[in-house]
Amino acid sequence: MAQFIGVSDFVCSDADELYIQHPTSFIVDETGIPLQISPALQSILDITGYPQVLEACGAATVYVSDVMSQAEQCDDIVITRSFLCYGQISKCLYGCAQSIPVVPNYHDP
Repeated sequence: MAQFIGVSDFVCSDADELYIQHPTSFIVDETGIPLQISPALQSILDITGYPQVLEACGAATVYVSDVMSQAEQCDDIVITRSFLCYGQISKCLYGCAQSIPVVPNYHDP
């Protein structure tokens, strides 16, 4: 799980919408396609990107949690998203982290 699909630049006003406040999980098939995912989590990952799941693990549960850096100014905010994948049949276990930098929106009045 090292490649993310759908990643783009994010501004300060996006941070609260992108942040996953509580650890959660979703289930994927052997190709990484989500089979069971909450609408709220899906809307976030549709924007920030999904981890690429190893086919060798088969169907898996993917656990996801976030930590957001606390900063007085927006240009110091980074959301660190951790993914942990557990193969339901193969029992394989692996993980990765994604850094989501949030930049100031200089177009705000």
